[in-house]
Amino acid sequence: MEDKTRWEEVDKTRIEGMVGDKTILAPRRLVGWVAVVKGPRRGEDFPLFEGRNTLGSSFPSQIILHDPNLSAEHLSIRFRDGAFSLFDLDSEAGVSLNGERAFHATLADGDGIIAGTSSFKVKFL
Repeated sequence: MEDKTRWEEVDKTRIEGMVGDKTILAPRRLVGWVAVVKGPRRGEDFPLFEGRNTLGSSFPSQIILHDPNLSAEHLSIRFRDGAFSLFDLDSEAGVSLNGERAFHATLADGDGIIAGTSSFKVKFL
C-alpha cells in the first residue's frame, strides 16, 4: 500500500498548530482531486488535501479558477473524519451540486459541482 503522506504528495503549505508554546508544521495528506470540466480552467485538475480546501476567483482561495463569476472564496470542500463536505461560503452566485442548489452537503465520489461559469467533478482516493 502506498504511503499517502510522502513529501511529494503533500501541500506545500502546512497545517500550523500549537503544542505548548511551539508552533509545529504538519503535512496535509492528499485525499482527492477536483477536475474542471467547464470554465476558464477546463481540463485542469487540482489536488484536495485533508482539512479545508477553498475554491474561488482569487487569493486567499487555495484553488483559483480565474472565473469572474466566482467570489474570491466561493466554496470549500472539506475532508474530515473520513467524509467529504461541500460548503457555500456565502457566495453571491451560489453553488449547485448535481443540479441542485447547495449551501452545505455531503459529497460522493464523482459528484458534479457548478459555481459561476465553471463546473467540475470531484474524485476521491
